[in-house]
Amino acid sequence: MSSTPTTRLTTTAVDAREGFDYWNDAVSSTFVPLECRTGTPAGFQGEIVNVSLGDVQLSLVTAAPHQVQRTRRGIARNDPGLLKVCLQLRGSGRIGQDGREAEMRPGDFTLYDTTRPYTLSFDDPTGFGAFVVMFPGDGLGLPRDTVNRLTAIRVSGTDGLGAVVSPFMRALAETMGTEAEVLPPRIALNVLALLETVYRQRAAVAPGEPERVSTARRLAIQEWLDLRLGDPELSPETIAAAHHISLRYLHQLFAEDGTSVSRWIKDRRLEGCRRDLADPMLVRFSVAALAARWGMFDAAVFSRSFRTAFGLSPREYRMRALPRPVTR
Repeated sequence: MSSTPTTRLTTTAVDAREGFDYWNDAVSSTFVPLECRTGTPAGFQGEIVNVSLGDVQLSLVTAAPHQVQRTRRGIARNDPGLLKVCLQLRGSGRIGQDGREAEMRPGDFTLYDTTRPYTLSFDDPTGFGAFVVMFPGDGLGLPRDTVNRLTAIRVSGTDGLGAVVSPFMRALAETMGTEAEVLPPRIALNVLALLETVYRQRAAVAPGEPERVSTARRLAIQEWLDLRLGDPELSPETIAAAHHISLRYLHQLFAEDGTSVSRWIKDRRLEGCRRDLADPMLVRFSVAALAARWGMFDAAVFSRSFRTAFGLSPREYRMRALPRPVTR
């Protein structure tokens, strides 16, 4: 099993008088440009352990009380378009974005978006621990406007799907604290799949949802499609028939998201191929085999579509994404 890139940043590496300045720089270099504040900078202590798994970064954060801001100035400096999910491990916290604020207790988690300002407050006098998952903005497979309605909403670690996902993430955090090198790259896909399931369900019942019935119907169809993306015979006609709706209504559901059925399927297939190409566990499979796995059997069409979407040919992307030359 190959090791995963791991870094550990700790204030114990510097003079105590420089600890908070070091922390401010460490937080920004780990995530995105952020501004940290504390009322007691003298003797400040904190540590961040990071594991990079392809496009997904897992971070275990422990620190003294302080506040963090993502400002418009920081966004202008660097806006990689990422999403973050924070699981509270110890102490309490508050995460605010888009006019909402989530009160976090151990086991709870919430979603926030680096493309817009947000605030994090960890004021427990005994300090706090948090597990942060950071990933590309399309990692949940949800439209951006849907994601915008889900930020800074507390997901309980003791109820519903949260009670399933929270212990899994907590176990990952405990592993990172002791033996991070054993985490396989495919763990990242599992984490995103679980989070996607949670937030797809939340999107269907989000408070104030103006088109709740149609949104829930569309998400149900998309979940059905995710299980069948490898089927080359998928078409709007077969999808509409399988869900006992008219073709016109099917197109209307996807048009509400600013896309089409065919475009959504193509984008999901390409994203699946991209993830497989970056997976060291799948190097024994050819590019064509991975494309076929996602229902894309025309090699020329697949290659053109992949280059248009990601700026590189499938083979070029694979060579850059994998840690060593690909051999089969």
